[in-house]
Amino acid sequence: MGVNKETLLRDASGIAEADRGIAHRIPDWLFHHQCLLESIDTSHRVAQSKVINSLNHAHFTGAPAYVCLKHRLYGDDIIVGARPDPCAGERVTCHWLDQEAASFSLDQYTFEHLVIIREGAPVIIPGEVEELNGTSLTLKLPDTSYTIEHRRTMRHVCSGIKVHIVQRGFSASGTLVDFSAASFRVRLEREGMLPLTWFNRNAPVTVSLIKGDHILFAGPCDCIRQSPENANPELVFNPAEQSISRFKNQPIRNPRRTIEPKGHAVFVHPFFKKQYTLEIGDLSNSGFSVIEHTVDSALIAGLIIPQLAISFAGAFTIHCMAQVIYRQETEEGKIRCGLAILDTTITDFSTLNQILNYSQDSGSFVSNTVDMDALWEFFFDTGFIYPQKYRHIFSNIADFKETYRKLYQEHPEIARHFTYEKEGKIHAHLSMVRAFERTWLMQHHAARHSESRLAGFQVLKQTVLFLTGLSRLPSGYMDYVMCYYRPENRFPDRLFGGFAREAESPRVSSLDLFAYFSIPEDIAAPELPADCRLHEITPLEIWEFERFYNHHSGGLLIEVLDLGGKSRKGGESLEDTSRRFGFERTWTTYALLRRGALTAVFVVNRSSFAVNLSHLLNSLTVFVMDEELPGDIIHSAAHTLFRALNLDNAPLLVYPSDYVIHHDIPCEKCYQLWILDMKRHAYDFMKYTQDRFRMRYR
Repeated sequence: MGVNKETLLRDASGIAEADRGIAHRIPDWLFHHQCLLESIDTSHRVAQSKVINSLNHAHFTGAPAYVCLKHRLYGDDIIVGARPDPCAGERVTCHWLDQEAASFSLDQYTFEHLVIIREGAPVIIPGEVEELNGTSLTLKLPDTSYTIEHRRTMRHVCSGIKVHIVQRGFSASGTLVDFSAASFRVRLEREGMLPLTWFNRNAPVTVSLIKGDHILFAGPCDCIRQSPENANPELVFNPAEQSISRFKNQPIRNPRRTIEPKGHAVFVHPFFKKQYTLEIGDLSNSGFSVIEHTVDSALIAGLIIPQLAISFAGAFTIHCMAQVIYRQETEEGKIRCGLAILDTTITDFSTLNQILNYSQDSGSFVSNTVDMDALWEFFFDTGFIYPQKYRHIFSNIADFKETYRKLYQEHPEIARHFTYEKEGKIHAHLSMVRAFERTWLMQHHAARHSESRLAGFQVLKQTVLFLTGLSRLPSGYMDYVMCYYRPENRFPDRLFGGFAREAESPRVSSLDLFAYFSIPEDIAAPELPADCRLHEITPLEIWEFERFYNHHSGGLLIEVLDLGGKSRKGGESLEDTSRRFGFERTWTTYALLRRGALTAVFVVNRSSFAVNLSHLLNSLTVFVMDEELPGDIIHSAAHTLFRALNLDNAPLLVYPSDYVIHHDIPCEKCYQLWILDMKRHAYDFMKYTQDRFRMRYR
């Protein structure tokens, strides 16, 4: 029933206890409602027709009404929860929610008023009692009722949110009772709690709000009110911070744009069951801002929204996880909140980038459905598929075409592409594939020489913005980005090599030079000598190989290869993801021992044909640890692996490249492998491209 055993009602807006889909229960209050009557002169009037509609809405949603009664002798007040019947005229019948009301001496009480919640505010209905008994109340509605708005910001009743409070050795747990952006109320659990006298209301306190196993808010708060100690004491807090730093401040940030027509952020608040649709102000691929009305503001700095949709005119929707970074009052008296995108799928992230790019330049595309005939014409016209390369493609031309069709028209999660197009013609192109568990490979960057150089730079600009944004998302699997290029090619050497040389640290960006060979199948190779052994690498041999690489290079390739398999734990592996889309992607590492000593390490890369036009993801890479190892043993080991693994026309890359010079072995060409640590230095690379290539991102 509705008699409070514990806490006092402090203001009228607290009546909204059971609204908005929360399990309906009688508020646990001794209802001191005199303040409502005193406020009627300054309240808003509500016509009878509006009251009738609100009562029917309460019946439809199952929301309760509250009957306020006064004891005839003692003069104290109680509130009893009731369910209104459908109302078609000036009379309404409300049935007690708790049948124990029948045993309560209701004849000792006089009716004060009926209270319902309308648009978050209590509506006071004086009314005239026609019948009051142990099961129900029948009331004749007045011509005019009153709505009281005591709070500048509406509080919403919460359910299922755990709270943990920590303050200088004091800790307590409880539940979230109600919440607004201005303040929220916590009911503490006495069981296991330290003495409440240890809690200092005037000192800072850290409050965590938890739903299930997920922390949705954790931050410093100020206690603005504390109830008297009783069975379940209550504390009221407001957030101490209006902004947080989610990510490290960067020298340059992804540009925010104002998109027309404006999009909307749509989400159900994680603390209570109310859907919000807020207009988006500005937008980037890393975050956005929204506008709230002060009276219904419910976003606080640090709040995580697990499921949020960015909708554009209802035509398409991008789903993401977001966190509120700041809130500030505008000159119009509204609230502007900035949100960071914490995670989204790579498909939705690509869509978001396409919207942003297209709003600035209608020729910029991210993973659009490419006209395959236009793509082939572009590859041949730009010389990207030159005669020697086409000779390797020709024998498997059907597989080649089908692989690229799936990559460019089915948009698998393991590949992205960027194009600049005008009038159906591709002017510039760059693509990426997920080459290792947490590493993406940039490839196929080309532009038509007959067109403006701006097309090539525009595609590169799209890619850099995409990379920096994706590197922040867990589902992007982008700890590193890599690229192979020929050292004599001036532009990639200026772009990638120039950054690595300027960084002066291989832990920021590394360069490793490989000698490249294409070994014809018909060249015979001797068997491995009896004192040599080839097997899958062991953990001890991995450790020795890492020492070799770190001594010779100190770069990032060991982290990319992840020979220990740390990045393959948890979630779907790259091999499984590739297989799900009909592709193959594996890499296996072998150790070559001579006379019991580790002399070389072979990495066998296997991927679907033509994912990389130079076959660098369908290759054999050898790291020669003993520079005196004879070349014919390398040759024999390579052919052993070619035969055992059925590798056709796979090239051989040798590191260090000085090995072939030391043994006077002629090689076809060299490839520089560039790797960038995206988690720590993505924005450094972005700034480098802005400073050295005059790319304007804002």
